[in-house]
Amino acid sequence: MTEHQPLTIEDTMKAPETPPSDKSLLAHSLKKFTGLFERGHTRQTSDSESSKLDLESSEVFDLLSLERRQAIIKVLHDAEKTPVSVSELSKKVAAIEYNCAPSELDSAQEKRIYIAAYQVHIPYLAEASVVTYDSERQLVDRGENFDRVHHILQILLDALGDH
Repeated sequence: MTEHQPLTIEDTMKAPETPPSDKSLLAHSLKKFTGLFERGHTRQTSDSESSKLDLESSEVFDLLSLERRQAIIKVLHDAEKTPVSVSELSKKVAAIEYNCAPSELDSAQEKRIYIAAYQVHIPYLAEASVVTYDSERQLVDRGENFDRVHHILQILLDALGDH
């Protein structure tokens, strides 16, 4: 049985053997970084807090693997006031995706993002306690795991020079 050497920050910056696309580079970096993060580079937590924050590296990778979920996390992080309505959140995510001001979106663009956020991405992030979701009032807020997942996302984006 071979002993695994701990990953270093430098390891996460090494280029893979084959040149990846931008998305696969992020995916590759996410896999390496979440492994590093889980091997002792996390903040110290109490036992009760730790149980709430336990996300496997594969879960963090999966949560951040889609740009739309990354955008949801960015929008919630940048929100001056939370909770945010699903409609407002979706509009800001659409503006990020279409690289325009929210006022420049057409209704089809807004609706496309709203449906995907409402039906897929928000529930998925809520299940992992990254966000909280009040379905009756259609409000989204930061969850117990939000800061950790946002922190990992921000470090990765900084390392890749992709803000």
